[in-house]
Amino acid sequence: MKQTLEDLPYDEWVDTLLTFNADESRIRVMRGPFEKGQNMYVDKVIFGEGSFEPLENWPSVNAVGRMMSAPEEPADLGGQLVNDYQDWLVV
Repeated sequence: MKQTLEDLPYDEWVDTLLTFNADESRIRVMRGPFEKGQNMYVDKVIFGEGSFEPLENWPSVNAVGRMMSAPEEPADLGGQLVNDYQDWLVV
């Protein structure tokens, strides 16, 4: 799969990966910026902390991306930006 993604722009990764699910669900894609403690898979694979039991349907986990010390653009904030804006509207 890494070879498949190698020459593709990042915004095409999800659609490309999901083509592997044509006959059966073999790949589960989770996107977004993740902070330490938000996702047990990211915590283990990227940060080397914590643990998890692999699911029977998805026995292996791989993470692709990069670490950032701070968000570089609004899309890096993911759902947090929307949540904060909705909270601001309510006040």
